[in-house]
This record gives sequence, structure tokens and C-alpha cells, in this order.
Amino acid sequence: ASKHKITLILCVLICATIGGLVGLKYGSAQWENSIFVDISIQDKFQKTSAFENLQAADQITESIQGWIKDPSFQNEVNKLSPVKFSILAKRQEKNNLIISFKTESSESATLFGETIIQELQKRTQEYNAHSDLLIFTNNQPLVSTHQGSKLILYISLSILSGFFLGLVL
Repeated sequence: ASKHKITLILCVLICATIGGLVGLKYGSAQWENSIFVDISIQDKFQKTSAFENLQAADQITESIQGWIKDPSFQNEVNKLSPVKFSILAKRQEKNNLIISFKTESSESATLFGETIIQELQKRTQEYNAHSDLLIFTNNQPLVSTHQGSKLILYISLSILSGFFLGLVL
């Protein structure tokens, strides 16, 4: 019985140690970040009604979402940022986009968010230069929320695994 207890304790300790090391390597804390973009349209020559501008803004929102999903947009942003991340864009409401990405620190979140906004503004200016419709984007401040480390999860699962392994042995 005491040999079985020693085996159980050793299995729990070994698995907890392995889980802790795996957690340190792969379970680092991350920041989930969002940029809210409000899109509106104005006709250069004021030939369209406010309702038509609203409908056009809805279509342009889809186009801008496409720009963000385009690999060339992500490549441009990654060129300007020292840290490489993937970007997701979702429509929230008719003329609103949420651009989201994850980073490992709030500093890299700010840098990467500013880089995304710069590239979006560059593409908007290029579009406006060749179109009768002018796009206006309102980029509100970057919102970051911290997501806790997964280290505790890894260690907890490892302790449970070690306990069950110790029971079997």
C-alpha cells in the first residue's frame, strides 16, 4: 500500500512538472485586441441621397472587410510591424467593422493596431483618389482585454493525469 502511494505521488509530481514546463512554453498570456471602424460615404458631387449613401457605405464596408482579409493587406501590415500576427475582420452592424487580433503584450497591441489603421487609411485614400464616392472611417481607440495565462490549466490537467496514472500503476 505504501509502495502504491509513493508511485501515485511520483506520477503526480512528474506529470505536474511536465505540465508546468509545457504551460510555460505554450501557455503564455495573450491580449485580445479590437479596433472598431465606423464607415460612412459622401458623394463628391452630392448627386446621391442620404439613403443611397447609406446603402453605398454598406457595400463599401464589405469591400473594406475584403481588403483586411486579403493576404496583401496582412503582408503590408506585417512588413510595418516587427511582430507577425493574423488579422480578422467581422461586420458588427451595417456600417461597422470589428478588426481583431491577438498579441503577447499591450505594447505590441498598440503598435500593431496603429499599423493596421495606417494601412487602412492608406487604402482608403487610394480608393478616394479614384472614385466619386468618398469613404470616411472613424477609428476609435484600440481596446485591449487581457486573457489569462493557460499555465494553471496545463498544471491542473497534468496533476489529474498523474493522479489517474498513479492509480493505474
